[in-house]
Amino acid sequence: GAAGGHVEAARALQQMQQRAALGPSLAQILSPDVTIPLALEDGMLDRLSEHLPPEHRSQVELRALLESPQLRRQMTLLHQAISSGALDVSHFGLRSQGYSVIDFLKSIQEKYGAHPDGESKP
Repeated sequence: GAAGGHVEAARALQQMQQRAALGPSLAQILSPDVTIPLALEDGMLDRLSEHLPPEHRSQVELRALLESPQLRRQMTLLHQAISSGALDVSHFGLRSQGYSVIDFLKSIQEKYGAHPDGESKP
């Protein structure tokens, strides 16, 4: 009945507020407007190429990948896994700092971030 609809609406609103409190999504942080200029910086393609399939090792193909709806969808799924707590970051050798994407990125930076002299950690 009507009361059940109100309860469901209230629950949905509460979930939206909780998600908003967790901050931006991975897809918002790693938007093509951010990732493409970084990927096209001098030397970046060389650094990334060992982690990419051969078909994405050109600037044109890398740009297409970063703009693809498939990558956006995968980022959304990863974001959902992070924010729900379903992803155990210790499987990646990371220390959990919380359930937001910012917490996840801080964990990555803690493990792999740059040293003050700008050199990446091994």
